Amino acid sequence: MSGGQSISLYLGQSDYSKSTHETSLRKVKTDAVDAYHFMYISMLLQYQEHLASIEAEIDVLAEEIKECKIIQSIPGIGGKIAPTIISEIGEIDRFNHPKKHVAYAGIDPSVHSSVHSYYNSYY
Repeated sequence: MSGGQSISLYLGQSDYSKSTHETSLRKVKTDAVDAYHFMYISMLLQYQEHLASIEAEIDVLAEEIKECKIIQSIPGIGGKIAPTIISEIGEIDRFNHPKKHVAYAGIDPSVHSSVHSYYNSYY
């Protein structure tokens, strides 16, 4: 096939028209996008399953920790926040005074003053 014949084929001067070519390209692009989306949706569903199994393990382990039940007695702290607090604190015995724990948590109010100004802030 010479170069002129291939150009005339592309321009629709044969049985294989330009609109058929565009339709085929659109179908290929759509199929590729669909495969791409399917791959990411599958990955997302796998991650959700994995996350659910990890959350179930955390729930089982939290039931075995007495401090977790104590922390859950505080209004507003439930089954998801209590294990998070326990994991962030670690060994509570390393704080020999409640103020040290408050400072570790970053909720210790600090007072800043100079000759000309005085103000409170939270770090």
